[in-house]
Amino acid sequence: MNKLKLLTIFSLFILLPNVTYADCTKEEKDYFKQVEKEYKVTYKFNQETDNYTLIFYNPYPERYTFLYENSDSNEIDIDYDGNTMILYISGFSSGVYDYEIVGITDTCDDTLKEGTVNLTKRNNYYNDPLCEGIEEFVLCQPTYDKEIDYDTFVSRVNTYKKTKQEKTVDEPQNEAANKKINVIINNILKFIQDNLFTIIIITFFAIAIIVTIILTAKKIKKSRRLE
Repeated sequence: MNKLKLLTIFSLFILLPNVTYADCTKEEKDYFKQVEKEYKVTYKFNQETDNYTLIFYNPYPERYTFLYENSDSNEIDIDYDGNTMILYISGFSSGVYDYEIVGITDTCDDTLKEGTVNLTKRNNYYNDPLCEGIEEFVLCQPTYDKEIDYDTFVSRVNTYKKTKQEKTVDEPQNEAANKKINVIINNILKFIQDNLFTIIIITFFAIAIIVTIILTAKKIKKSRRLE
């Protein structure tokens, strides 16, 4: 695998003489596990050049770096977001690319993580006139990872448009129904709030009557047993 090590200003010191490499200790590996989620690899598709830019986020460039599959057409730009080094590497065609995160200190040079990035193929139907108004549809995006013929494309686009239209028609009806329910609920709550004292008194007397009826029924039942 043809790889290029991306070095930070700090890691240039590894090129100096008399520096020895060593396997990462357990403590160093445990530390990387704590910060591993902060390391990200994303990408974006460049429509003008018909290729991809890989974006590597390295929050600890003095301790770790990325190894990636190199290409002769790669161009590298470096930016910073606080302490995080962001590497923009352009010139990748579609395909699956491997990368590694490795230690770059004199006490840790192990591979600490391996991963892959799947760059999907350019979508031949992107910007097709049928995509007008449904640019968010997956088959109308700049890239798509599956091969489909044009008839299938047309069929799926029409199905999506029909579903979207039905949803657009249903949404106002659902919204009107929800508003009506909310009005009813608000009216009930307002009535309770305005008549809370009356409701409490009525409830108290209703409970008292029910309790009286129950006690009276028990008393009558008991008296009948004594007879």
